[in-house]
Amino acid sequence: MNSTHSSPFLSLQNVLFIAPGSQTAILKDISFQAKKSEIIMLIGSNGSGKSSLLKVINGLYLPSKGAINLLGDALIHMSVRARSHLIATMNQDANLVTFSELTVYENYLMAKEKKRLRANNKKEAADYLQSFNPNLALKLEQQVEKLSGGERQALGLALHLMHKPELILLDEHTSALDPKSAKKLMEITIQAIKESKACAIICTHNLQDALDYGTRLIMMQSGTITLDVREEEKRRLTKEDLLQVYTRDT
Repeated sequence: MNSTHSSPFLSLQNVLFIAPGSQTAILKDISFQAKKSEIIMLIGSNGSGKSSLLKVINGLYLPSKGAINLLGDALIHMSVRARSHLIATMNQDANLVTFSELTVYENYLMAKEKKRLRANNKKEAADYLQSFNPNLALKLEQQVEKLSGGERQALGLALHLMHKPELILLDEHTSALDPKSAKKLMEITIQAIKESKACAIICTHNLQDALDYGTRLIMMQSGTITLDVREEEKRRLTKEDLLQVYTRDT
């Protein structure tokens, strides 16, 4: 990596994205920089471009125009393998991040890229998973498909953070859960990201979560950024303030 002290951790410059076969831009001239250890809460109505922004950053979509740099290097020039080591992406579909028919422990070994079962691996797995959800440490031999939604999402989060990615992209990863489980998982998520010192962008529809968590808040509407506030200013905002911006920009 060609990172220097003067280079931002993540930089997007005039990013435009038009889906193949379409003439309508989904992302329009998106520019912002993010620092290491920054936790950005990303909000916006359906169709605002939030998910597309995450997919452009993780390389699933190629920008039609503009530049995205991570640690001083252009993401477009990175191999899929290099990006996968630097960036972890997770959404609300646990089926995409865990193997339903395998046990919790077998999922752990798959993520760890270990093929041999050892007794000390089980202790290591239990110790690691304990901080994400204590139940996981007690259910190592249980099939993942038998876990609750909250347990399964917590497992997916744990497996995604195992290799200490530099950038974490979470797309509505709590939205399929009931309110109590969603709140618990969000608290676990924020704590785990803080401990990892990674940069994170967390896409959410929950305005209260956007206010309560993270160090920065970005709002998108119609493919553009309409609000970008950092921690001190963010603390002064209310749900009513956010709703006013929603109303003003729709």
